[in-house]
Amino acid sequence: MKRFKWKNSGFIFIYTGLLIIFFAALLGSSDLQRLKMAVPVKNIEWRATNEKNELIVLPFAIELKSFTIEEYPSTHKPKQFISDVVVYLSNGETKNSLIEVNKPLSIAGWKIYQHSYEKSLGKWSRYSVLLLVKDPWMPVVYLGICMIFVGAMFILVSGLMIKSKKSRMSTILTLFGIVLVLVFIERIWLSSERTQTLMPALQSPWFLPHVAVYMLAYSIFSVAVIYALFLLIKQKIIKIQILSLALCDKMAYVGTAFLTMGMLFGAVWAKEAWGHYWTWDPKETWALATWMAYLFYIHFRIYRPQKMKTAIYLLFFAFVILQICWIGVNYFPVLQGNSVHVYQ
Repeated sequence: MKRFKWKNSGFIFIYTGLLIIFFAALLGSSDLQRLKMAVPVKNIEWRATNEKNELIVLPFAIELKSFTIEEYPSTHKPKQFISDVVVYLSNGETKNSLIEVNKPLSIAGWKIYQHSYEKSLGKWSRYSVLLLVKDPWMPVVYLGICMIFVGAMFILVSGLMIKSKKSRMSTILTLFGIVLVLVFIERIWLSSERTQTLMPALQSPWFLPHVAVYMLAYSIFSVAVIYALFLLIKQKIIKIQILSLALCDKMAYVGTAFLTMGMLFGAVWAKEAWGHYWTWDPKETWALATWMAYLFYIHFRIYRPQKMKTAIYLLFFAFVILQICWIGVNYFPVLQGNSVHVYQ
């Protein structure tokens, strides 16, 4: 607030949204219930187990009429898991529904997710494992997420503001990059290989926006670090202070805005697919570290605008963190078999 400028008001929205999320997570941790229920085919179950393997009696019962696995015709890889269920409520009402990955059932304050099945039998599984989540503080969390999204839009607009020939060129380059990346993503989305291999969790409308904004952010950060390297080399050759990081700053603003959107889209997608929006998975942790590194660069430029060399080194450091997040974590032993972000 001490150096407040309207172009940086997006950060106020972002940090306010984060505080709301932390507040809801702290107060809601005792109210959150996450249970697992294994329901055999043609059976009714009204009890589920919590994380301590204690049996919990539910206010409703679930009958599994059938469990099916859709496969890709050419590869026979699983495309979708589907549980055909009937939910019996305590008031006598019944509800028929199909529960799929990315398509949970909302009923009586609970969300029921397709979680797993008898993998040793595959498509002939004799039961379906459902995840039941009751999170009364979720609307508050989504309020925080919406505020962060608004903040990201503010940062994006401030990064694209045209004030000079140089900044006009950065805007043109950014928009050109956006078009190229969107075309590239569309080709991935429509490719026959993709449509024959994606696992059920990735069969979601959130796939395209989540990947697209991250690709945009990575592309913009790459251009920023290349330009910063050019400035550093040029200064060493000419031996005079000629550094101007205006272009790098604008790209950092735009890239951080897209990075923020990517994290938000991923969190909402994870909530719809797995019942939780953050698990401190290594990929998620390094995504957060990348986001914080670029936020630190932007704030350093606001508070120490004269220390340009240090700012360039910070930009390089943030780009290294980004590379670890994007590629490096895939080689971490802890990810193998434990991460939801490692796919076959």
